[in-house]
Amino acid sequence: VSTKSLKQIRLLYLVSNLGTSGPTNQLYNLIYHLSPNLFETTLVTLSPEPSLSSWNKFQSLRLKMHSLGLSRVSGVMLNNVHLHRLLNAFCPDIIHSQGIRSDYLNSRLNQFPNRVATQRNNPLIDYPLLYGKISGQLMANFHLRLLKHIPQVITCSQSISETNNQLGLRSSFISNGIRYTPNHRESERKEKLALRIELGLPASGMLFVWAGPVIPRKMPETAISAFNSLPTNNDIYLCLLGDGPLQASCVRATRSKNVIFRGHVNNVGDYLNAADGFISTSLSEGMPNSVLESLAYGVPVILSDIAPHQEILSYSNKAGVLYPLRDAKKLAEVIQNSNFTKKHSDAARSIITKHLNSKTMSTNYQNLYFALMKNS
Repeated sequence: VSTKSLKQIRLLYLVSNLGTSGPTNQLYNLIYHLSPNLFETTLVTLSPEPSLSSWNKFQSLRLKMHSLGLSRVSGVMLNNVHLHRLLNAFCPDIIHSQGIRSDYLNSRLNQFPNRVATQRNNPLIDYPLLYGKISGQLMANFHLRLLKHIPQVITCSQSISETNNQLGLRSSFISNGIRYTPNHRESERKEKLALRIELGLPASGMLFVWAGPVIPRKMPETAISAFNSLPTNNDIYLCLLGDGPLQASCVRATRSKNVIFRGHVNNVGDYLNAADGFISTSLSEGMPNSVLESLAYGVPVILSDIAPHQEILSYSNKAGVLYPLRDAKKLAEVIQNSNFTKKHSDAARSIITKHLNSKTMSTNYQNLYFALMKNS
């Protein structure tokens, strides 16, 4: 699109906070690629930042940032008032939200025709697991209803969009993407082994990484059960990265000496660089960042057979293997029989470089913004 043919589009992004998470990383990737010649960008958060926040990271981008700084309780009453003051001052051309609280506010801004919401999960599965069966179901139904009042609902994967359509919610999809950088270069075997020693990991054998919040939706116990069932004299190792409410029970359930817990780490990339494979045991995903990061490092993947994982491997079935969801025995067989080579690593990396990268994702959103402005 010619910069001479367009006025600068005023974008306003609306989120609850910038706590470290997959959705926050995707928002950063989207904004990172926006041209300041084409877009004037403002980011508004509703609540104070948690201890693990990406606020400072976003400040390095070319945008204005505002925090309403309201708690969840006071926010119910005051967010509308404070937000309208900002909207009147900024006069955005497009409002783009993500998350249930931000989507709720967005759904009520009928005076702004160009409104977008990005849906990054399946609420009907995720919310009951996160908030309890009854509360979670009520929240999921509420979120899906309010999304129907936002003109443009964009999901992060085709599979979620197809689920929405079955529920009567019109949506389209723009797949998540991650930034491919020189850090994702291919590592020689000797480099991997040296890095393992530096990280305090076994220097020989096969190393698999599992990474993410240790919560019911991620089903870490499936990976642990699989490794518990492997022969005791094997040289196949599992390193789990992340923490959460299931951490203690997972440690107690571990009988294999080849399972290593590292908790939350800030250098996940180093562990992926040292790994031979990545495992995701998730019950539900949108378009998982951890899997995309693994592929970017050329790490082949073993994934539970859910629709978003199928979608990722549809770009190249040489990049990994699917196993039946919840089937720890079958997962153990796949792990034992895995023989990943350079061709698998190359296929993994190509999914990111050719398809699921942040530049492609951001470009697709920008094309959506241009179309909205053209039709308004």
